[in-house]
Amino acid sequence: SNCDGLTTVEIPSNVVELGDSVFANCDYLKTVQLPDGLTKIKAGAFRNCINLKNINIPVSLTECSSDSTGKGMFSGCSKLTSLEIPMGMTIIPEDMLFEAAALQTIVVPDSVTTIKSNAFGACSSLVHIWISNNTTNIAADAFVHCDALTIHGVAGSQAQTYAQNQNIPFSTDPL
Repeated sequence: SNCDGLTTVEIPSNVVELGDSVFANCDYLKTVQLPDGLTKIKAGAFRNCINLKNINIPVSLTECSSDSTGKGMFSGCSKLTSLEIPMGMTIIPEDMLFEAAALQTIVVPDSVTTIKSNAFGACSSLVHIWISNNTTNIAADAFVHCDALTIHGVAGSQAQTYAQNQNIPFSTDPL
């Protein structure tokens, strides 16, 4: 790729969309500062940024896309330990954090209604996720190979039903 040596990126405030694979495979990228006003991140934008540790997701973000080739926005970001999903998002797309192996805890905001296939697949360090009562559509393989996971949510919610159907521990304890 053309990003050898790039360790930090600050996206200008006038940018509202990041294109397909814009920073994909930037092996040395560690920190990204996204602007308030960014509304869309396309497929694979930060895919395989193996040293990415710090990124802010602005509350203005409402859409993240993926494509049929498994290019999730943060797939393969193996050192990303935390990520705050913004309140404006309604769908967590396919493969969004696939193989984000250092990710430990996620809170899915109330705005999210759908978690798609492999959204958190192979997040081997993912221990806790809070899924709100508003999330009513969770793909059967959304958390495949997340062997240490406990799903947290409201008793009687779709999150609890999903956890029971997938033999994943469930807790009503808040995160």
